Amino acid sequence: MISKFHLLIFVLLCSSCSIFKMNRTEEIKFKQWKNISTFKNFVSPWNDKPFGETTFQYQNDANWFYFLFKVIDNNIQLCDTSLNAAQNVLQSDRVELFFAKDSLMQPYYTFEMDAANRLFDARCFIIPENKTQPKQINANWQIDKNDLYFTAIQTKKGYQVEGRIAMSFLQNEQLINNNQLWCGMQRANFSATNSTQWICASDPKTNTPNFHCWGVFVRLLVIN
Repeated sequence: MISKFHLLIFVLLCSSCSIFKMNRTEEIKFKQWKNISTFKNFVSPWNDKPFGETTFQYQNDANWFYFLFKVIDNNIQLCDTSLNAAQNVLQSDRVELFFAKDSLMQPYYTFEMDAANRLFDARCFIIPENKTQPKQINANWQIDKNDLYFTAIQTKKGYQVEGRIAMSFLQNEQLINNNQLWCGMQRANFSATNSTQWICASDPKTNTPNFHCWGVFVRLLVIN
């Protein structure tokens, strides 16, 4: 989740943000997997407006962390009017994955995938002593193209995003410890009036919308 203030910083400081479309390289057959972990109890902490069902599923093997978002959305909003690619993604209906090693969030990673199959990714840091700018977002950082594959498909009822992240990336960044992976699963739901509903799997219990905090993270169990 990116505020308008931070979006301006991206435009000024990052002329080549990591925004790109991913081609569908394979169809991930989740129905062939056993013991898929599923999250359905997504919440909208800062807006009591009803929203379509949001489901997140994951599984992993030795090489890949597989994920699948299913979103019910009868009014998909996609921005394609800005000359800045980051703004197009960050102003569109999308799902987000955050990863962090621990509550210090030094660093943490965000992967934001919109319904048009576009990606915004960044490497971020929390700076507790900086009260006016508590988070630092490096939008110039990008994950290696061989470490993330995903595709977004618009459906009759909304859209879904499925993909896989290399276990080697998660391990090299020390994001997996004792078969545990801390992950934030979020959704940005835009409307025709440009208002945004922020939806998440874990309520961070903040007064204002904020995904960039430890409260959004959920412990996932992964296999060796």
